[in-house]
Amino acid sequence: MAYDPTVIDAQIHGTDGSWQSIDPIHIDWHRTGEKGLLWVDVADPTAAELGVLAEEFDLHPLALEGAVQHNERSKVERFPTHAFIVIYDTDGSRITLFVGATWVISARAANEDGHRWEPRSCRQRMSFGGHRSTPGALVHRIIDTVTDGYEDRIDQVAHRVEALEEEILDSFKPATDPTQREMLTLRRQLLELRRRVIPARDVVQELRRGRADTFDEEEVELALADVHDHLLRIVDQVDAERELLNNAFDAHLAMMSNQMNLVMKKLTAWGSILFGAGLIAGIYGMNFKHMPELDWKLGYPMALGSMVALCLVLRVIFKRRDWL
Repeated sequence: MAYDPTVIDAQIHGTDGSWQSIDPIHIDWHRTGEKGLLWVDVADPTAAELGVLAEEFDLHPLALEGAVQHNERSKVERFPTHAFIVIYDTDGSRITLFVGATWVISARAANEDGHRWEPRSCRQRMSFGGHRSTPGALVHRIIDTVTDGYEDRIDQVAHRVEALEEEILDSFKPATDPTQREMLTLRRQLLELRRRVIPARDVVQELRRGRADTFDEEEVELALADVHDHLLRIVDQVDAERELLNNAFDAHLAMMSNQMNLVMKKLTAWGSILFGAGLIAGIYGMNFKHMPELDWKLGYPMALGSMVALCLVLRVIFKRRDWL
């Protein structure tokens, strides 16, 4: 069996807390767990590359099928020799985990924009945090790192929601169309983030049940409980920010509607004022032979005076009613 080092990154997490790279062709020498936890990481694997790993680690066909599906929902499934986990980071890149008794396989797939979750920070936290070399500890660290990304993203959105709310309610800086477009964009981002956080919360809940020996360690259980609490807070914060954004959006629409009503009132008032003058001009513009006052020398000044007087009276009336 041959492994491609440019695709498959195999490392051993020793008892001293450090990671040591091994030749991918010698993976089978270390998967017994005698030299530490084996972590095999694959970036954008093809079906053939996953098939090689499936043959080596005896991966279940159903788990392998779920690993190659692009629209797989976040979940956790348990098989006789390993567990299968799917989770997404904040940018929508998929992380697939196969968790055995002494080894972990991570398959990282890029999202539509080409972004792929990087395990570098997770590996560093495992190296300097004094963590145990167990699959459960590594799985916890991966999910915890992804969860931290959720928190960072929701904080960014929260700051923008607050800024937009202040902009809308500030009478000296009226909201504009770009503001409305940004609010709609933030609403869509919050909705997408919630769709990713909720399944991740369900995954952690399933892992906390401890049905498999891999996740029975007390330390890992406590760590997963901490991650679960973080996810619950994130869900609550997402819902709170969505509520604030909805309120800001409703306030924005109400202010735009109120402004439009004011404009319509002014247009209606001026239209009514001009309607009276237009009516007089229209009547005397018909030029019938026997119309009254056509031969009167003061008829023209009287018609103009009537127009001005009617406009002034209507303007005073509308002004008192706050239509102008």
